Amino acid sequence: MKSKLLAATVLILSLMLCACNAGGKKATTEFKGHIVVPGLDESSGKTEQSAPSAQSKGDGMSSAPSCSEGESPSFSDEPLIPQTEEELFSAVNGGRRTENSFFDRRGEEVVACYFDEGKALLIRKITVGQGEDQNLCYIADLYLDDVRDLVGCVFMDEEGGVVKGSPQYVAEQLGAIFIVNTDFMRGRSWGLYVRGGRIFRDKPTKGIDVCCLRTDGRMEILDGDTLDSRALLAEGDVWHVLTFGPSLLNEDGSPRKENGEFRINDNYQGWNDHTTYYGFLSPNPRIAMGQASDGHYIFCVVDGRKEDVSRGMTFPELSHLMYEEGAAVAYNLDGGGSAMMYYNGGFVNDPAGGRDPSDYFCIIGKEN
Repeated sequence: MKSKLLAATVLILSLMLCACNAGGKKATTEFKGHIVVPGLDESSGKTEQSAPSAQSKGDGMSSAPSCSEGESPSFSDEPLIPQTEEELFSAVNGGRRTENSFFDRRGEEVVACYFDEGKALLIRKITVGQGEDQNLCYIADLYLDDVRDLVGCVFMDEEGGVVKGSPQYVAEQLGAIFIVNTDFMRGRSWGLYVRGGRIFRDKPTKGIDVCCLRTDGRMEILDGDTLDSRALLAEGDVWHVLTFGPSLLNEDGSPRKENGEFRINDNYQGWNDHTTYYGFLSPNPRIAMGQASDGHYIFCVVDGRKEDVSRGMTFPELSHLMYEEGAAVAYNLDGGGSAMMYYNGGFVNDPAGGRDPSDYFCIIGKEN
C-alpha cells in the first residue's frame, strides 16, 4: 500500500426519520439511529487503519489456515488500475473464461463506467438462459489500488444493536456512488464480523466458510471450524471479515458442479430445505463477491423470484458464473430479498424485496 496506515476513525452519522427516493424507488426504512463507518476519514474521504487490537470472546476456536495458493491470486504493492474505457474493457475481457460457457448466454450490455483516482468500475448486465430458466445478472468489475477504499458501513440503533437501513440513505449521507449489501449482520447471533478493522461481533463460526479481506487487498476463504479469531485479528492486517457463505469455488479456482460440494450446515436453519420456495439450495436471488487478480474485485447480483424474467440461480450456477467472469476466489453473500446493487442514485437490479439489509460495502464518489 502506498499510503501509511493511520489510526482508524469511526465516523458516526446521525439519522433522522427518513423515506428517501432514489431512481424512482422509495426506501422502506424508517428509524432513528446512526451509520457506523469504521476507517473513514471524514476530512479526506479516504479510509485509514492501524492494526486492529486482538479481541476474542473466548469461543475455543483453534488456529485458522490461510487461503491456499490455488485460491488467491498473487499481489503487488501497486495494482494496475485501468485509466480509460478502452483499458477497462480490455482488462475485464482479458480475464473472463466464457469460451465453452456453462450457460446459454443471450445478451450483454454495459450499464455504467466510473473512474476516480485509484478506482475504476464497469457494471454490465448479462442475460443467461431462456424462458422459465432465464436469469438477469449484474456484474460489477471493481479495480482498486487500495482496498481500504471499499468502505464497510453498518446501521445501528442508539443501544448499539444492528438494525435495517436503506442504500438510499448510505448514498445520501456518505456520498456513495456504488453500494452492495453484504452478509446480513442483523440476522445473525453467531459469526465473526469485522468492518474497517472494527469488530462488530466475535462468535463461533463452526461449520461455515468465512471470508477475510486484508489491507494488502487479498481476499481469502477461511475454515470456520479451525478459525482462531484472536490470532487472525492479532495479525494486524484484517480490513473486513464476512460471515455468510458458502465459498463458491474449489481451492484450485475451478467451479463446483453439485449442491453437495458447497459447505452448508444447520446454522442456516430452514434455508437448507431445497424443496421450499426460499430454500437455500433452490434457485433464488443471489449476490456474490470474488477476486480475479491484484486489485480486481467482482460483485455479482442475480435477480430472482420473477417468473419468465429472472428465476434466480442455484449455487452451482452462481459458481460457474463467477468462474466465467474471472474470479479466482468467490464467496456467497446475503441474497434473497436483500440482493441489491445500487449505483449513482438508483438500483441497478430489480430487488425481490422483503428484507432490508443492515450492512453494506460502498465506494465513496469523487466529489466527497
